[in-house]
Amino acid sequence: MYLRIILYHILTALIVVANTPLQAQDRHAILISGFVTDTKEKPVQYVTIMNLNKRTGTVSGAEGSFRILAQRNDAIRFTSVGFQDYTFTVPATFDEAVYPLHIYLNIDTVELTGVTIRALPRNLTELRQAVLNHKVEEPVIPDLNLNTPLTDLPHTGPAPASPAMLNPGLTYTISGPITKLYNKFSRRGKSLQKFEELTAEEKNNAIISKKYNPEIVKQLTGFASDAEILDFIEYCALSKDFLLTASELEILTKIKECLANYLAEGRDH
Repeated sequence: MYLRIILYHILTALIVVANTPLQAQDRHAILISGFVTDTKEKPVQYVTIMNLNKRTGTVSGAEGSFRILAQRNDAIRFTSVGFQDYTFTVPATFDEAVYPLHIYLNIDTVELTGVTIRALPRNLTELRQAVLNHKVEEPVIPDLNLNTPLTDLPHTGPAPASPAMLNPGLTYTISGPITKLYNKFSRRGKSLQKFEELTAEEKNNAIISKKYNPEIVKQLTGFASDAEILDFIEYCALSKDFLLTASELEILTKIKECLANYLAEGRDH
């Protein structure tokens, strides 16, 4: 009898120890923060964003920005009227507190050609006359120049989703005095300029996420739940300019001031 009780407690302890790493891994909260645009870099607002694993969701803002909590292997679905649905899966190997994400949505609409409505002829004579008067325009076929290389072909395939700005791949540089004009007015030059702006913004977001993220707030405030941590982050909304230029001591002091006001207002209940 006593031997069975001892074996029962030993097996229970082994089960708890075996499950502890998995439970700790499941509790690893990741803040998915990013923005949604169409394939022409235009922000898409009011996109429904659902965590299919946790049954939680949010909606993108006026600039296409969004934030949602997730864990490793969670599937995040993006849906919007007029666009194709897109599902993103959080990588199983990601171990940071914030995951920057840029989602491109493909347009899913059908454009109808124009229709000209004319009155029906009243009799066969008018019908015959209308057919004889109808002019058929000859199609204009441009001369083919087989020696002209094709450039700036439209992108085909699924919309890319990047956790940060990816490598732009092969780029072209035109040497000489017209380089600045080319970069300013050409389609490729504008694309490169847009890419540089987005890359700089991604770098700034990465710096900000290292200085101010849920893990840091958890350590400084002692808050345990994800909802309480996100509520404090929204309450203590530190500006981007401040986070980019402030030292760690200045950020720590500001967080402590926010925490004192947060507790004084009783928002921790």
